[in-house]
Amino acid sequence: MLAEVQALPVGPMWHDSMQKRQEDAYYATQLEEMAIRLTGRTLLALTAEIPAVKIISQKRVGLGGILFELLKAQHEDNPDNPLGSSGPAGPIAEFVSGLAMDEFIQIKHISKNPDNPSDMSFIGVRPQMPEEISRMRKVMYAHGYGKEFNTWLNRYCQMRPGIFGPTSLLEHSGLQKGTLDFYLARAFMDSWYYENASHEVDKFICMLVAVAGAKRLRMGLAA
Repeated sequence: MLAEVQALPVGPMWHDSMQKRQEDAYYATQLEEMAIRLTGRTLLALTAEIPAVKIISQKRVGLGGILFELLKAQHEDNPDNPLGSSGPAGPIAEFVSGLAMDEFIQIKHISKNPDNPSDMSFIGVRPQMPEEISRMRKVMYAHGYGKEFNTWLNRYCQMRPGIFGPTSLLEHSGLQKGTLDFYLARAFMDSWYYENASHEVDKFICMLVAVAGAKRLRMGLAA
């Protein structure tokens, strides 16, 4: 088993490898029913604190810089801001958002056929809105980080976006979205993932996202 893991591709060769496509197909098949349950209106409508939840479609930048339609669960009390994020509204929403359950609807974007991959992977760079990429470019160029932005964008476009990824952890980092520090952290983490991605790294990211989400949930319930 160890020899099999060691033989898997690493870094740039991993992102569109058959092994990663097979893992994505497995996740898409195994998690589809759970995704429907966790992102359905019924769960989120259990509390009056969330009077309405809707499923929206947004344009995001995917593999090769090509735009695709991303499904997203959105709370009407906290609609997306210009940077593409929405905040939880109440304890049930904290629970859903804290464990990233609202992201699971994106399982729909993962192909069950490894020979015919679709727009997303289970683990990968987080898909960005064109407006957010434009803002990131403006901020980084203004502070003398144009080269770093160009490197990031080139690598971003060579990876299939993921439901979860290294920058999912930025949601829990305390860095303010839209700031230079946030963008530098995103560029560093995505670039590191591009160079070092593997089966084991993807498993580790899954674990970190789960731990960070559980920690956020505990903090929210204790507040």
